[in-house]
Amino acid sequence: MAETNQIALSGGDIYITHHHSDAFRVKSGTLLVYIIPYRNNEPGRKSFIYEAQKGEVIPGFAYKDMDYCNWRFCFSALETAEIDLIEEGSTKVLREKFAKKAGIKNYQQEGFEESLVDQYRINIVTEDGFIKRSQRDRKTVSEAINEQIRNAFKKETISRNLDSSGNMLYDCAALMCMYQKINIADYEKVKETYGPKCSIANIAGLSHFAYREVVLPDNWYQTDSGAFLVFDSHKNPMVCLPKGRRSYTLFNPQDRSLTPVSAKVANTLSRKAFMLYRPLPAGQVTKKNLISYCAKSIRPADVLLLLVLTIVSSLIGLLTPTISGKLYDEYIPLGASAVLFQLGCVMASFMIANILFSIVKNMVSFRISSRMSYDMQSAMYDRLFNLPESFFRKYESADLAQRVMSTGSVVNTVATVILSGCVSVVFMLIYFIRMLSYSVTMSLIGLLMVAVYAVLYYFLNILAIKYRRRITEMDGKTTSIMYQLLNGIAKIRIAGVEDRAVYEYIKPYIRQRNDEQKHHNILTLGSILTLASNSLFSMILYIIIIKGNTAISIGSFIAFSSMFGSFTAYAIGIVEQICQFNSIRPEIQRLKPILDALPELNDAKELPGDISGAIEINNVTFAYSEDSPNVLNNLNLNISTGEYIGIVGSSGCGKSTLLKLLLGFEKPNSGKIYYDNKDIESVDIRELRKKMGVVLQDGKLISGSIFENITITCPGATMKDVEKVIKDVGLEKDIKEMPMGLHTVLSEDCGTISGGQQQRILIARAVVSQPRILIFDEATSALDNLTQKMVCDTIEKMHTTRIVIAHRLSTIMNCDRIIVMDKGKIAEQGSYEDLMKMGGLFYRLASRQIS
Repeated sequence: MAETNQIALSGGDIYITHHHSDAFRVKSGTLLVYIIPYRNNEPGRKSFIYEAQKGEVIPGFAYKDMDYCNWRFCFSALETAEIDLIEEGSTKVLREKFAKKAGIKNYQQEGFEESLVDQYRINIVTEDGFIKRSQRDRKTVSEAINEQIRNAFKKETISRNLDSSGNMLYDCAALMCMYQKINIADYEKVKETYGPKCSIANIAGLSHFAYREVVLPDNWYQTDSGAFLVFDSHKNPMVCLPKGRRSYTLFNPQDRSLTPVSAKVANTLSRKAFMLYRPLPAGQVTKKNLISYCAKSIRPADVLLLLVLTIVSSLIGLLTPTISGKLYDEYIPLGASAVLFQLGCVMASFMIANILFSIVKNMVSFRISSRMSYDMQSAMYDRLFNLPESFFRKYESADLAQRVMSTGSVVNTVATVILSGCVSVVFMLIYFIRMLSYSVTMSLIGLLMVAVYAVLYYFLNILAIKYRRRITEMDGKTTSIMYQLLNGIAKIRIAGVEDRAVYEYIKPYIRQRNDEQKHHNILTLGSILTLASNSLFSMILYIIIIKGNTAISIGSFIAFSSMFGSFTAYAIGIVEQICQFNSIRPEIQRLKPILDALPELNDAKELPGDISGAIEINNVTFAYSEDSPNVLNNLNLNISTGEYIGIVGSSGCGKSTLLKLLLGFEKPNSGKIYYDNKDIESVDIRELRKKMGVVLQDGKLISGSIFENITITCPGATMKDVEKVIKDVGLEKDIKEMPMGLHTVLSEDCGTISGGQQQRILIARAVVSQPRILIFDEATSALDNLTQKMVCDTIEKMHTTRIVIAHRLSTIMNCDRIIVMDKGKIAEQGSYEDLMKMGGLFYRLASRQIS
């Protein structure tokens, strides 16, 4: 027989259940039933379930969830209540009856405790007033909680109930994207494209966001460096998210656990980590898009802190002049030294507090602006690299680099102007309203003086902007000239035209310096106007007091002068900030082409999938501009899967242009290009290019090791893969003779290796990923005959579609089919032997080389 114990509760008393098997009968009174979580023996926030009346029986509740959080019932009396504790009195029928009364839908199922906990979470969000109705009725309660908290709270917090895809790396990337407000591709799309063993590069590529590999410094967990993806000693991915500004939390996707990162935990993680970067919208970027993008970089806590500091500083700013007026009007004439000392201490405290508040306020403003600047700078680089090749023909590379590099300073200036301007406007209005209480006449005269100053200063600023625009344009030009001269320094020295090169640079540089001097003179006039205005304003106020009939006491005048000084300072600050914003308009205009141009990214386009390598060119016509002649004229060509195609022709016949069209660098004026019967304009061009290995005529190596240069297009390639490739392209002997082997570092101009070695590294880069389509544009022009034969033999053995452009006929003699181009059309095609027998254009080209 179950034992019974009586429990008496009065107003304010609570009772916590401890055993799942117990039951409680309400003997008298009304009992309020709550659910409450306990974590680390600390109670959380309780949530009301329902009122139990006399005679009702309540089951005990003691449940531990997957996050090791303990859940209990909390009983409280409405006024007074008595309950009987019945040990081992809880039954299945009793629990079902209670669950139904508590509003649990699946009350007939075992383990309704999870649903009760989910109901608690929903109630908490609802009580806070932030929950939103789910737009999908089919969502489960847990999914609805996650979605609503994400959309309503917009907090950078971890959701342990984040839907699991079954892929730990994807789950980590999804959590980081949720934290950083980045859109991520569905896992099914990633799995369909790359399979279950996808990499962070695959996820980033499909989701169209940038990522970067970083090396974590010592004590990295003690400084907020943003969120990043790390790996433990077993190479399992995890996510490190900032918790405050000096600590981190580690999220493990395996068990959804959260662990504070200490020195011990940090030592179990690899130093290699990945950071993700939020991109700009894929379409044309408008002002609204930019505002929305920057707003996502701001933490609400920083805005709230800035608002509080602004209010407190404004109150201190109002109290100080008021106390000064009291001193001069009341306490100084009375000689109340004790009161004077006390007020002096109060004012000193206000001054110190205001200084401290200003320091914190500036730090918060700097944190907001620097975070926006960092995100925007990264996004602009990402956008620039995703623009079509046609965009880059319009601008010099150095000029584009300078435009993008100005993004950080532009965003920082705009953010500072907005934040400081808003604060200044608030302070200015508060001080002006307070000034009116002392003297309406003097306040209006003061306002008029500030308005005159603003008009004069703004006029000077308009003149300065005129020169500023010319300076920025000329600066881009001089930078481009310098970049070109440095790149061609060897040719300049060979030709002996160093003086001429300097002259070409000096011409625009002198014009730039002249404009800079005029710009500086105008800014100097503005500074003189600002300094002179402060003294002039004070003189005018004193004249009004002396000559006018203004009835104002000395103390009130002192208070008014103090407030007017602050009002003037903020008013001048607003004018200067507006002018500062105007001064960066030239930089904003220079960024506009990058923001207006449409990148190649388009989520609406389908993925190419696993292509076979079949290509069809159907009636393609192309010209580089509307007023230039056609480079390709109504071109038709079909290339079968695995076919080995050689393309030859005289210079300017359209060979390289055809490859640009095949790669999607240019779009045909008319006609279509198909890969596996899919229109190139309907597929994701970036994903399509990943299926290709390409060596262009003007291909370059990057500054880094030989291994990095080869694997840049295939980050997952192993040392064994690279060693096989360098053997196939005839690089094995050369690399063995280098002291550092594959880890030999190459400079930007690759001056330490020959042209032939450079080409072989580029070929190795193209074939290391085992592409479906291989495209070579004069890829073997710098190779000796023996090495060229080795490379050609390797290409012939590959079971991929191969397209080779070459002037040396020995390169394409063994091709399945040779295409002879002339004036943008296909003049002849066939095997080497067939074309030689025809005695046409190919025969004449070959005869020149044979002779």
